[in-house]
Amino acid sequence: MIYEHAHLRIAESDHAAFEAAAPRVKEILLAAPGSQSVTIVKSVDEANLYLLLVGWDHIDSHLVTFPTTPQGAELADLIGGFFAEAPAVTHFSSEDLTE
Repeated sequence: MIYEHAHLRIAESDHAAFEAAAPRVKEILLAAPGSQSVTIVKSVDEANLYLLLVGWDHIDSHLVTFPTTPQGAELADLIGGFFAEAPAVTHFSSEDLTE
């Protein structure tokens, strides 16, 4: 499994609407092929920053398959207008280096 970490910068005027949409974001992502888990949290350091953490079966589940799915289109329609800037996305291995 891999983890997508997406830093989402949301304008202050859109915080309430984005947070209201968060449960639907989770539903959409969990319905996508290859999605395993979804968490959305707000930064305690930066008022306009949210972290979207998605567990995917494989990186291709996110980068190749997801954009072509109905869920990909629905997610873009739902939250694309909230971004103050393009999300910064990084992928991480689920392999724990301490074990």
